[in-house]
Amino acid sequence: MEATIGKANCIVLTPKPEHVNEELKQLLEARNWHVRQTNVPLLAMSDLCLLERTQASRSAWGLSRSEGIALIVVEPEHWPELQTMLGAIAQYLPIVSIWSYEKGKLQCVSEPIENNQSHDEFETNPVIKHDEDDGVTDLHISGDELAMLLDIEDQENQS
Repeated sequence: MEATIGKANCIVLTPKPEHVNEELKQLLEARNWHVRQTNVPLLAMSDLCLLERTQASRSAWGLSRSEGIALIVVEPEHWPELQTMLGAIAQYLPIVSIWSYEKGKLQCVSEPIENNQSHDEFETNPVIKHDEDDGVTDLHISGDELAMLLDIEDQENQS
């Protein structure tokens, strides 16, 4: 299982603050993965959410997702609530690949669902509700339409 091939941002969840094993650092650098480390699961989850939203906003503008996103859990047995966190990632962040690092071995635990095509944007965004009876099938706004709605030209002229 070789998920997240190529450039990626990864969150490394380690038991010790500010400590990423030198061997692990070298493995990740060889894969061209940018590392952020934390020893707080909640911060790891929030970082994953921020990375996913960045990639989702690229997709919303018609651009491809530029980088993969990965979570690397160092010493998985150290984290008693790990299964709950992994369940939340699978449900809300299916594009994240999940890896474990234990005894010098980096192993893929869960591959990402590419392009997130199995999730409708309206279903995954809790703020936006989609009623199939409302007749709305597509809600895309072009860059020009957005500029017009935000009155960007008038604001630039006033500066």
